[in-house]
Amino acid sequence: MSVEPQETAIQEIALLAPHKWDKIQLNIEIDDIEGELVISPKGTFLIDDESHELRLGVDATNAFKELRKVMTQNDREGRAWTICDLEIQNDGQYNFKFSYDEPPRLATLKE
Repeated sequence: MSVEPQETAIQEIALLAPHKWDKIQLNIEIDDIEGELVISPKGTFLIDDESHELRLGVDATNAFKELRKVMTQNDREGRAWTICDLEIQNDGQYNFKFSYDEPPRLATLKE
């Protein structure tokens, strides 16, 4: 898989945090609910160990939709991830973790 969709997502997220952030943590849930792709992001950025809410804009959520689409196309079983945890350090290091489990926040919409 090309790392371009991952880098695009990282860039879009990093642009949302103010100057001098130390770390960004993001948990994004995405799932098809009644034929519509629904996204529930929760993000924070840290400055000097103080946590602040990070709100995603349209470009950032679209970057995650594209990342999910590309990864689904490259998955041997055609599976789409439903949960992504992303941590970005201000030195440029990052770590993605993907899950295919039921997304807890979005599960309430299916009841």
